[in-house]
Amino acid sequence: MVHGTSQRLKTIALVLGSGLVGSLLTGTALAQQDNMINARASINQGIGYLQAAVPDKGGHRANAIRLAHQAVREINLGIGYSNTH
Repeated sequence: MVHGTSQRLKTIALVLGSGLVGSLLTGTALAQQDNMINARASINQGIGYLQAAVPDKGGHRANAIRLAHQAVREINLGIGYSNTH
């Protein structure tokens, strides 16, 4: 019985240790995304300002909104890529 208990404790320690390492690595990956996440938030705020602006800007306002949305998509792709590599 002692041997079985010892083996279970080793297994539990291994699982908990693996979870801790995984959590630390995930936390590091997320911390490295702060700039990307902040950039995305700023661009989204800028999109709001552009949408609130008077529409007639010779098409430039609409183009800026389109490009800002494209930038957000690229940021999302970059974050996703970084999280998987």
